[in-house]
Amino acid sequence: MSLYKDALNFFDKLEDNIRGHLSKYPIFYSLIGSVFLVLLWRGIWHTADLLEAEGGVLGFLFHPFVSATWATWGLLLIGLFVSMFVGDMIIMSGLRRSKKVTEQTEEDIKVEEQKEEHELERIEKQLNRIEKKIEEDEKYHKH
Repeated sequence: MSLYKDALNFFDKLEDNIRGHLSKYPIFYSLIGSVFLVLLWRGIWHTADLLEAEGGVLGFLFHPFVSATWATWGLLLIGLFVSMFVGDMIIMSGLRRSKKVTEQTEEDIKVEEQKEEHELERIEKQLNRIEKKIEEDEKYHKH
């Protein structure tokens, strides 16, 4: 089990380092990601073609219409349908009416972080006031 954990830890750190480096070059990162994504889909596609050619129940499941229907429902059920095709960061930037993450400068990101920190501080103060009010009400009702 230790060997498994060591290997998992190694690849986790490797992935973090590669992602950290590639994130500095978003267009290159996207290009590499798209190549690997196409290769993944190509492998899945050819596997499905092989299973369809064999016929039987598996062949029916990989009929193009049935396959597309199952995939759409599956992606909807696990919450990946929208984020896979649009991306949650794009949705969030649209809701906030802000720039896309790839268009933001370091200064924009720092300003955004400061706004979020200020909002969190405001919420924390409000929660503290509510907690005090609840404690005061509990003391009042006990007496």
